[in-house]
Amino acid sequence: MKYPYFTYQLETADGYVWAAESLVLNGCVAQGQNVEVAVRELETNEATWLDAAKEHGVAIPDNRVQKYSGKISLRIQPSEHRKAAVKAKLEGISLNQYLCDAIIKRNAE
Repeated sequence: MKYPYFTYQLETADGYVWAAESLVLNGCVAQGQNVEVAVRELETNEATWLDAAKEHGVAIPDNRVQKYSGKISLRIQPSEHRKAAVKAKLEGISLNQYLCDAIIKRNAE
């Protein structure tokens, strides 16, 4: 694989399948009965996507993996900021940890 991707499960009428989707190549997805099959299929689809893009003059995105610093500048309403700070204090944790926990919980959904 040249590009980053993510995997997830999809519910179908027949049960569940695994999907693999490129984070960079729009519309480049695959599915399979398990993660390994979905990723192998995505690898094939990625190559097909790149060949088609070259053939039709579509710009091919840079394949460098995005690096994240772990720092976020967040703007929220002052009232929500206050609520979060109060809840963090009641839980005995920092506001930073409170926000990290909220993001982790939401990402797990």
